[in-house]
Amino acid sequence: MSPARILVVDDTPSNLKLLGDLLAVKGYAVTTAASGEEALSKMAAETPDLVVLDADPQLVDPHTIGAIGVVATYLEGRRFDW
Repeated sequence: MSPARILVVDDTPSNLKLLGDLLAVKGYAVTTAASGEEALSKMAAETPDLVVLDADPQLVDPHTIGAIGVVATYLEGRRFDW
């Protein structure tokens, strides 16, 4: 069984590295992104099993957070109803 894929999104490099390293040590396949736009791009390239997101409005506006949720749901193959 392959390890769960986790996308970590944070605009603070030290936070990104710390969480990424901690998850990698636990055996997860970790991808990182420094912005919401970068996260969407990486999600399009490879579907993560989980997205850990710093919801700071300076990093990601509410529309991008919503888009990440919609994209994740779509890529998982589920119907997204508001």
